[in-house]
Amino acid sequence: MKNPEYAKVKRLLETGYYSSFSDLMAEFQKETLIRDMPISWKALTRRMSHIGYFTHDDIATVAALIGVDAAILSQLIHKEMTAKKKPRKK
Repeated sequence: MKNPEYAKVKRLLETGYYSSFSDLMAEFQKETLIRDMPISWKALTRRMSHIGYFTHDDIATVAALIGVDAAILSQLIHKEMTAKKKPRKK
């Protein structure tokens, strides 16, 4: 049986509540993701602190657990990564 956290996150994601992938991932308990994804605690902690380390397979797995298309999560990641870039100083 799927964890009720996934249904809650799916509802919030569909209503546009999350503005970034980090906000979405903060909703989950690490224990839940570790149990449902083939990933270690250390790897998950690293990826949650630096979203650029998430692989396409990780994104697809999280999307499947939530029950949404992986493209939606990819858009959130892209939006967050482009917003954090600062212009270089010369």
